Amino acid sequence: MGVENVKTGAFILRFFQMICAIVVFATIVDYDGWSKINYTMFVGITAFVLAFAFMVLYFVGAQMARGIVSLVIDVLYVIFWLAAAGVMSSIVAQDQADSKIKSSCAFSWISWFLWIGSAIISFKDWRSGSPGPSPTGPAPTGQIPSSSISMV
Repeated sequence: MGVENVKTGAFILRFFQMICAIVVFATIVDYDGWSKINYTMFVGITAFVLAFAFMVLYFVGAQMARGIVSLVIDVLYVIFWLAAAGVMSSIVAQDQADSKIKSSCAFSWISWFLWIGSAIISFKDWRSGSPGPSPTGPAPTGQIPSSSISMV
């Protein structure tokens, strides 16, 4: 298992992304009928699911949780969170906001920064060719297995 992967910055960022996403959509779940609110709820709920899924993938050590797949999802959600934070800020600027909408707006901006951090980590993983923390198992040998030699 990947207990060593839990101690990485990527896992910790995903944990805080998950918490912020919960706060964002939980504070505005009672407001229905506004397209701006519905969009922010969509971003919050899907970001929660993705952050949780990435945490599970990090824990089990899945290679697909790092690199280009993670980078594409992170960049997409940087854009989604920027739009969500912008529309929440527009509601606050129009003096149509109570404390719940203001807190959702604040956590939307925090989420945007957290997803930028994940995008930077994913970009570095992708550029280095490293899929994340090094495996803890024995190093592979350069020898061809004897069963493969008999097939030649």
